[in-house]
Amino acid sequence: MPALDPAALSTQIKRGKLGPLYLLVGEDTRRIDGLVDGIEATIDPADRPFAVERIYAAEAGGAPLDIAAAARVFPMLGDRRIVIVLRAERILKPKRASRAESAGDDEADASGGDSGPSDFGPLEDYVAAPVESTTLVFVASEIDKSRRFTKKLVQAAQVVSFEGLGGGGPGARREMQQQVRELVEQDLAAVGRTIEPAAAQLLVERAGGDINRLRG
Repeated sequence: MPALDPAALSTQIKRGKLGPLYLLVGEDTRRIDGLVDGIEATIDPADRPFAVERIYAAEAGGAPLDIAAAARVFPMLGDRRIVIVLRAERILKPKRASRAESAGDDEADASGGDSGPSDFGPLEDYVAAPVESTTLVFVASEIDKSRRFTKKLVQAAQVVSFEGLGGGGPGARREMQQQVRELVEQDLAAVGRTIEPAAAQLLVERAGGDINRLRG
């Protein structure tokens, strides 16, 4: 599916019109957290204990099979269930086992660790045909697009990238820094403060390419 920018995702959230599958990936954890909270807020507060589930990838209850099973549960209340998979880089870009590194075989370690690619079968099936009443969101700091499941997820999901301040060429960096300056101004305006453009630019430069340092 075509990539989605954060502003477009915000619009979907405000309208309460969410798709079945998202991948939020990047370094700007504060902005990602805000949008994840916004996605959850589309569910009535009284229904959230039953309709919203947060899963930590590769932890207890966070295997690919568990994620697929959670996403297939139908809503008990309301008409939508939301499943958030946090730290999804653990399955989308896991640390490779040494045997896979020496063999140079990506598919031999497609799920990371000692697991085999077959472990992803139920989740691959889900991604190919997601349940319409569920919004499944993967949140990852980074991904490896050469991996089998990651490829399938990127093809099927609405992918939203949250870049840092230093990626790409000079033109891309200037554009990103301009966007971040605007975000700084918006964040301050939300709490009744203002900042001069030169001061905002100085903050961006002092952050040294670390978006989370700038946020702090």
